[in-house]
This record gives sequence, C-alpha cells and structure tokens, in this order.
Amino acid sequence: MFTILTIMFAGILCGRLTRRYPDIRRTAGRLLLPVICLLLLAMGVGIGANTQVMHHLSTLGLQALIITVGAVAGTILCAWIVYTRFFRAHHEK
Repeated sequence: MFTILTIMFAGILCGRLTRRYPDIRRTAGRLLLPVICLLLLAMGVGIGANTQVMHHLSTLGLQALIITVGAVAGTILCAWIVYTRFFRAHHEK
C-alpha cells in the first residue's frame, strides 16, 4: 500500500512540476489511454491465470452485482438528500 501511495504522490508531484509545459501535458494525455488499456490487459491476464478466482467467478460476480447496486442506490439517495436540503429552495424561486 505504501508503494501505491508513493507512486500516486510522485505522479501528483510530476504533474505540478510540469504544468507550465503544454507539450509534456499533451504527450501525457495521448499516452494515458494506451497505458490504461495495457494495465487492464495485465490485470485481466493475472485474474484469468488464477484458477481459484476462475472457479468462484459466479459467486464473485453475484457479490459484485450486489455491491454495485448498493453503491448506486446509496449514491442516488445521498444526491437526493443533498438536492432536497440545499438546492430545492433555490430552484423553486
């Protein structure tokens, strides 16, 4: 976990140091999608090679579906509460 946080903060620092150079930002923007695709491919290969994960894929899929539905429902509920508490009176005027 420490390694991940260190890499993340190193990226933030690099972004702050190079924000005045549009050529570097443009190049980083072009490289972002291919790098993310390669990371997803590597993650898929790692998961596909793990026999334990592949044997329990149906159970994991159901759990992921339940977590996703709960997260979306919670987000909608919180957004509704924030809207009714802070923004509804503003829009009714």
